[in-house]
Amino acid sequence: MYVSIVAVWFVVSIPLTFVGGFLALKLPIRENPVKTNQIPRHVPPPPLAAHPWLLFFAGEGAQAARCRGVPHARTLVHGQRASPLP
Repeated sequence: MYVSIVAVWFVVSIPLTFVGGFLALKLPIRENPVKTNQIPRHVPPPPLAAHPWLLFFAGEGAQAARCRGVPHARTLVHGQRASPLP
């Protein structure tokens, strides 16, 4: 069953990707739909809290805490050891 779902996914997505790329190359580039300001603006640097690596490790820490807490909660609910993790 899973093989057929993956096969249908590839049969649909790969041709659509190539057709979309071909059409994007052949169509003319459109002008901006609104008037844009030609004067460049200063963009301030992002704060340290928005650094991608910091966000990645913060998310990993939250996931690790969840993975350690779920077996404990399962033990409290079922009254026995529900997983092999300590």
